[in-house]
Amino acid sequence: MFFFHVALSGTVFSDTNRDGVRQLGEAGLAGQTVQLLDAESGDVVATTTTDSRGFYSFDVTNGLGLGSYQVQAVPAGGLIQTTLTGVYNLTRGDTFVRRADIGLASALTAPAATTLATTDTGTTTTMDCPVDASVTDTVVTAPDGTVVKRHR
Repeated sequence: MFFFHVALSGTVFSDTNRDGVRQLGEAGLAGQTVQLLDAESGDVVATTTTDSRGFYSFDVTNGLGLGSYQVQAVPAGGLIQTTLTGVYNLTRGDTFVRRADIGLASALTAPAATTLATTDTGTTTTMDCPVDASVTDTVVTAPDGTVVKRHR
């Protein structure tokens, strides 16, 4: 008798430093929805929920077979996914992909417009500043009153 085994598993975790990689102290998140996607079509193959430690797993009992797959979290409650997940190619039986971890963090929010003032000219400028969660901007006022926007 032949048994076909493949599995893909990982942990959904609280990505406190927003770098997409799990470090010591970044706890697993319970009750998070994870989708298994067909990498070719983008169709959802299966859905599961993380356990009390943030662990999830897909195997042949819930639709995993040979093929190319991706996993993604379905963030809720103001969270965003910080980990870019790769494509997992399962080309033969007895393949077990582990540590397909997915980071989640709070979404960045900002007002629709930011007011910047320069003291040397006495003028005030209002600019629309859309925020992308993957970019961190810092606005600094120099001693001479010049406003500098620095991208990191």
